[in-house]
Amino acid sequence: MYVAENTESHVIGYVAVHWLPCPFLPKPQGYISELFIQETARGQGIGKNLLATVISEAKIRDCSLLMLHNHKQRESYHREFYRQQGWIERETIANFIYPFNERSPSSHLEF
Repeated sequence: MYVAENTESHVIGYVAVHWLPCPFLPKPQGYISELFIQETARGQGIGKNLLATVISEAKIRDCSLLMLHNHKQRESYHREFYRQQGWIERETIANFIYPFNERSPSSHLEF
């Protein structure tokens, strides 16, 4: 996890990344599970800098790719934040989940 702090050393954002071996690829992959910036700190380049840090680390680790999920209803998706940073949306891959809760797997869930 990488964090961003303000001048008072308070955490104002973070990115959680997982480095994953991939048996069928010659190189590991990186998965960003969460990028969060406090609302009052958004628009200052903090998210961009955190992503750049992860990209730099992925290059050091010789990763084949980085991946993340972004909900299509989120403001960051609508303003194309990740596209502006050079990320490409996969058009041919479905993202499936298997929920562990009281609801049946066939019920409509929003994650």
